[in-house]
Amino acid sequence: MIPECKDSSFVRLYECVDFPKKWKFLRNLLDNSTGVDLTIFEYDSKWWMFININPTNTQSFSSELFLFFSDDPVNGDWKFHELNPIIVDASKARISGILFDGKNVYRVAQSPGFNFYGKSTLIYRIDELTEFSYRETLLTVNTPNFKANWLWSWADLCLFKSLISIAALMNFFDFSNDHLIVFCPYFPLSF
Repeated sequence: MIPECKDSSFVRLYECVDFPKKWKFLRNLLDNSTGVDLTIFEYDSKWWMFININPTNTQSFSSELFLFFSDDPVNGDWKFHELNPIIVDASKARISGILFDGKNVYRVAQSPGFNFYGKSTLIYRIDELTEFSYRETLLTVNTPNFKANWLWSWADLCLFKSLISIAALMNFFDFSNDHLIVFCPYFPLSF
């Protein structure tokens, strides 16, 4: 497990000893990195880490996306990508997940709205990902119907085996709003 690190300045890795109650600290993957929405995935025999880092300490984590890579995600050194930050643009830098379709990899980004969280998600196909290069192409922008009184925003879209998880800010039955993770059956990607 890797908890959110915006308040600790370390990307810390934990091993589960007794799920879900007991976790043991293993090591710091990154030092002196205040970031959010860390995403790790394997691609082309390497491990890759996306993380939104705030280099100015202003608590704004949406404008810069950084990339790291390693040969071993647990015991290896995480190396700084030479193009970092790979994206500097608050409208598309915030990582929201990774999707896979065969050999293709897609980066899901979160686009903020004016004074609210998660206006839309953008899906980019990663066209080139190496230790020295990064290139992606925007395929689609997904903006939910915010006129529905129960859906306020959505932020994350992730695929795992046959499930897609969507994290959204919702309000059901006049209870207080909170994040909700919804698991949906997998559907093939088509762009």
